[in-house]
Amino acid sequence: MSHEVNTMMMESITDDVFNSFYDSSVITVELDYMYVGDDGEGLDGSVEAKAVFRGNRYRILPDSLTPIYDEFATANALAKIDDDFAKMILDDDPEIIQDLEDTANQHLYEDRFMALYMKKLFDFSQKLSGKMPSTDEVLYAIAEDEIEKWAERPGPHG
Repeated sequence: MSHEVNTMMMESITDDVFNSFYDSSVITVELDYMYVGDDGEGLDGSVEAKAVFRGNRYRILPDSLTPIYDEFATANALAKIDDDFAKMILDDDPEIIQDLEDTANQHLYEDRFMALYMKKLFDFSQKLSGKMPSTDEVLYAIAEDEIEKWAERPGPHG
């Protein structure tokens, strides 16, 4: 195979690795949540938020918290929840950000690429005596592994 084709494949594989990371680095998470009105009446719903991968875990963007509930539910006639009140409830909940981050970080083990990223991050930090490598260093190491796999595959004639 020509040098030009090899170079194009190496660039393509590297681009694929970086694109896979960026596709998985921002996710939306949702948790079931009970909204409680002023009079103590509850309304089942959920909360949704965006999580961004930074360093070695997902972090919730606090401004992205979105209450989700059925405003026309019979229970809401008693609970009297509206968007402003629901957002205030979420802002006052000291555990919601951590609960959402815990849920988001499960994605690290469910998403094949992010699981590979975390394994490579761990391997890299072991080599660096616990120092955290940059995201680019980890992604280039994954790309090198993928390029090596591609180069070692059998040709079209076995």
